Amino acid sequence: MVTIAPKALVRMLRSAPRSRASRSAVAVAFAVVVVISLLVGIREPLRVAFPISGVLVGGYLIRSDPPSYVSFTLWLWVLSPLVRRLVDYSIGWKDPSLILLTPYLVSALAAPPLTWSLLSSRHISCAAIAKYLAFILPTAAITYGFMAGLLLNPPAAAATELLNWLVPLVFGWYVAVLAERYANLQTSIATTFQWAISIAGLYGIYQFIVAPAWDGYWLDNVGARSMGTPEPFHIRVFSTMHSPAVLAITVVVGLTMWLGAPKLAILPGMLAACVALLLSQVRSAWVVFAIALLFLVPSLKVKSVFRLAIATALIIPLLVLAVSREPFNLVITDRFATLGSLSQDESAYARMESDEKAINKAMQNPLGFGLGAPDDLSSGDVTLRDSVLMAALAQLGFGGCALYLAGVLLLFRIAWLWRRQKESALSVAMASVLIALAAQIYIGSNTLGPGGVCFWTLGGLAVARRRRMDVSRFGYSPRVV
Repeated sequence: MVTIAPKALVRMLRSAPRSRASRSAVAVAFAVVVVISLLVGIREPLRVAFPISGVLVGGYLIRSDPPSYVSFTLWLWVLSPLVRRLVDYSIGWKDPSLILLTPYLVSALAAPPLTWSLLSSRHISCAAIAKYLAFILPTAAITYGFMAGLLLNPPAAAATELLNWLVPLVFGWYVAVLAERYANLQTSIATTFQWAISIAGLYGIYQFIVAPAWDGYWLDNVGARSMGTPEPFHIRVFSTMHSPAVLAITVVVGLTMWLGAPKLAILPGMLAACVALLLSQVRSAWVVFAIALLFLVPSLKVKSVFRLAIATALIIPLLVLAVSREPFNLVITDRFATLGSLSQDESAYARMESDEKAINKAMQNPLGFGLGAPDDLSSGDVTLRDSVLMAALAQLGFGGCALYLAGVLLLFRIAWLWRRQKESALSVAMASVLIALAAQIYIGSNTLGPGGVCFWTLGGLAVARRRRMDVSRFGYSPRVV
């Protein structure tokens, strides 16, 4: 019987070789066993074995090779929703799902070493603490919101929201303390994002054309009308992920990194990612991409601009060819047309109406309604999750919202300086897309949940780079977790 045996996995991890390649092979072995289990139809055990084994592998990697742990965790965020849909389609719908909880649990493994690193550092000072204010201030705001949520809302709802608000932030903060591993982290994160969006792009095109039964089954159960209908050419593509918005943000991040330092070997994957981004129909992500490019292109050196021009010259004709046939062109052009007529767009009007209602509710309770506040604070199909700003205002109160936004603005400033220093084309690309994500805090949930992992991971990398520069300048080495 092919399945994941946690006890056997524990024995394997204890006896695993210590070279970096072999440590990465542990994560690959986990993926291979999951794929084999899905292909041969052994899916019911995965509901429990997937999270247990994921946590074991994550725990092993975080102790032995933090960059591999970060990469493994990012892959879980990208692929776990698809694993959940395949399992549920075979053996029946189950909500909440332990499989979906897996990336949260593995990300949360960063909390103990992060805490230990902060408390045992020999260089705790006001200057050192100031470098982490971008994480400290939002954490304080979230803690307040959680305490208020326990008093005002159902504890389960408050705990669920705590996962979405805090876990991505903690994961990014963990990245920030790994200053001595900055170079390896940067390469690992960039490689992971680019390969992940390649796979997500290819599956997204397949999803749009075929409308797989497991994706349709999931759509029917969650009742997400905004994602279209489970029929070929009628799905708003969400690929392997939770929603079109999460897919679109992830693709924008990976695609911007690739454009900063393009490699022609993965050009087909980038083309597929571009098509999936268009088929997601997420206009806010398109705007994020445009903003990232506006910051990226002028900051590149001449050699990098030349490489970018070659990559663009190759991908644009192929992209036009790929989306020029019906029904691809109809779906994409119709969505693009709404960018010029937002005043007449129903979703834009619904968002404005929802924001007005949320602001009025917040004015009635300036202290906030706490994490887990019901969606009736907004209206219609637009919820608090569609805007970080509105969610922070309603759930964290005016004070908590101010602290949270202050942290985001600090990361914005750090990213701005990171871009100006032009360390490398990849660094400029990462800083540019981080700036773009921070700039869109009003019209998106770019800092929460699965989408927030992209923002806080890049933010953590920006802070790690800043700390590494301080190490070089002042001559001391921080403790590495």
